[in-house]
Amino acid sequence: MTKPINTLQSTKEMIAALRLARDEARVQLHLLSLDARERWDALEAQLIQVETRLQQGLEQITENGLETMSRKVEELIERVRRLLRETRTGAVQGPPAGSAEAK
Repeated sequence: MTKPINTLQSTKEMIAALRLARDEARVQLHLLSLDARERWDALEAQLIQVETRLQQGLEQITENGLETMSRKVEELIERVRRLLRETRTGAVQGPPAGSAEAK
């Protein structure tokens, strides 16, 4: 299970948390409906993009930048968790209105 969101502190921890959330979701991919699969594909692309940005800026990131990235990581991890919960309960009905996934 991933670390509680409020304990994510370092860039390396954020990268590890992103990877863990992505890996947990991949394990359950066989359970996903088509709508959930489409949401997952969009979400996974965002996870990879943030992870890449964190890796590239590992030594250059400022404290403000770290806080911003930490919030983004927390948001993405929560979206993965929500998708997995919805998948388990059969409640996946497509991306929430106004979300980046819906665009």
